[in-house]
Amino acid sequence: MIKSRSLDRSQANEHQAIESRVISAELINQYKEDCEMKGLSRETIRRYLSSINVFVQFLNEKEIDLLSLDRELLRQFLEYLRKTREISYNTLKNYFSALSTLYEFLEFEEYIDKSPVPSIRSRYVRRLKDNYEGQMRRLISVEEMAKLINST
Repeated sequence: MIKSRSLDRSQANEHQAIESRVISAELINQYKEDCEMKGLSRETIRRYLSSINVFVQFLNEKEIDLLSLDRELLRQFLEYLRKTREISYNTLKNYFSALSTLYEFLEFEEYIDKSPVPSIRSRYVRRLKDNYEGQMRRLISVEEMAKLINST
């Protein structure tokens, strides 16, 4: 009997995982239609969907559905992109643009109460540029600006 119960649980978990993937696929299809309705270019939609597919694979590995996203999971995804996939800063921004529009759509359609993406995006992604790939911004002096102008 113990074997039977564990098999039933295993089958139930498998069924739940399949159901979650179907729901995710349906939501992503609705999102794609919304992007088209908003007038986004085919290339933008293609890039967004590509990023979202990587995200969905990440969620599937953790057995989490698209609607159960929280800030901690987004932090984990950020780490995954930076450390495992070793993507550039601009690619990271593209991922979070795609996620932001997806979760904006889910919020607008009332599938979720509030998108966790903007807070993570503003706290971690925008600040990353300061420390990412050695790209530090600094102001230049008036003298340095004059040299630049005069050198052309």
